[in-house]
Amino acid sequence: MQPVPAGKLCLAFADTARAADKYEELHGIGDLLQWATKAGVLSPADSGRLARHYEDNRRQAAADLAGAVGVRDLLR
Repeated sequence: MQPVPAGKLCLAFADTARAADKYEELHGIGDLLQWATKAGVLSPADSGRLARHYEDNRRQAAADLAGAVGVRDLLR
């Protein structure tokens, strides 16, 4: 994935799941960080720092992933 132009970022994020074929890209916080890095939202360094933070804060990781998926579902 190339960095996503800002005008299409929400569409690319909404496309991380498709109900019709039960497709889901975001199974864990690492998937979200990887998507954000590939889309150009996070730098690799920031993604690494967040990954290390979430390793020690699993509840926050689960909550943040759930929040991101909730926003994505609203976009869809």
